[in-house]
Amino acid sequence: MTRDETIKIIRTELRRRSGKAWSMNTCDHNHMTPGETRLLPIGGDGNVIVCRRHFYVEIAFRKERNRELGEGAFPLPVWEDLVVYSAARLPRGGRG
Repeated sequence: MTRDETIKIIRTELRRRSGKAWSMNTCDHNHMTPGETRLLPIGGDGNVIVCRRHFYVEIAFRKERNRELGEGAFPLPVWEDLVVYSAARLPRGGRG
């Protein structure tokens, strides 16, 4: 491959990545979302990255489990208190 061909491939890839799809966030429920994603603590020092819709799905699950196991078994944080997910702010190789 020549230098010019390599440059052309790199430029094409950069143009592709600068489009709308590249600016979307990934939710740990395996989909891309144009909205904000946040870190939801799951116990210990672990987190799950969730979009707003899947946050409410998880909270509904936790509420149900609290009814079965007793109040307080699963914490019920509010969306506004969660840390906004930004891969650039995380330590190398880690999640929150």
